[in-house]
Amino acid sequence: MLLCLYLKIYFLFTAMIQKYICITGASSGIGQALAEHYSQKPEYTLLLSARNQESADILASKFPNAEIYIADFSQKDSWTHFAQNLMWKNILSCILAAGTGKYGAFGDMKTSEISEQMQVNTTSPLEIVHSCREAFQKNNTKIVYLSSVVADMPLKNMSVYWASKWAMNYALGRISEQYPALSILNLHLGAVQTPMHITSGMGEMKGRKLEDVIPKIIFAIEHKQGNRWIYPDWFLASYAMWPILKIIFSLKQLWKKY
Repeated sequence: MLLCLYLKIYFLFTAMIQKYICITGASSGIGQALAEHYSQKPEYTLLLSARNQESADILASKFPNAEIYIADFSQKDSWTHFAQNLMWKNILSCILAAGTGKYGAFGDMKTSEISEQMQVNTTSPLEIVHSCREAFQKNNTKIVYLSSVVADMPLKNMSVYWASKWAMNYALGRISEQYPALSILNLHLGAVQTPMHITSGMGEMKGRKLEDVIPKIIFAIEHKQGNRWIYPDWFLASYAMWPILKIIFSLKQLWKKY
């Protein structure tokens, strides 16, 4: 009995003094690249999520010293066990990199594809933030959400993906206002070449290479807070012009009407 109590106190104390980097969606793409970066830093212990047992086994072989949990964020409440483990650990950064998308006309999508995008991109990460908010505030954990260019400038045939990312952006903005002590970094990423673009149906993208973007993401994680945009320079220029372009488009429509 005393031995069990001792072990419980020991593991709890160890979890509180160790420094953890939590990454969801670590099986591929940006999440995996970030896991590879932080795995090279011995001062951190990785806490990773995998969608299924196969992905968990692959992660375990790549990151033998990491703590790995199976959490399918497309399924409601699948994150519960994962989130419970975050509450008792000294998490320096919780990087919400899990994401999914579906390219195509809204009417051609299955209802399951719509639900999956909203659950993975919005509901699950939002519920993790809600469940762990007090622990994150206490430990000064930085919440990092990987948003998308699509949320800022809607693209054709990506209506549901846009809605899921935009909703999360708006929610994080309001959460930041309500809980100013909560550290939140919302990264708006331009097109990056990742496996998600293939699985979403977009095919090969002309976006920037993953290895070119990761250093900028890491710098933002370690030094920035609030909303940060990681776009190519030409996109930043066009995005700055977007309100003016909308006004011109509206005037053009009125001219045609009258």
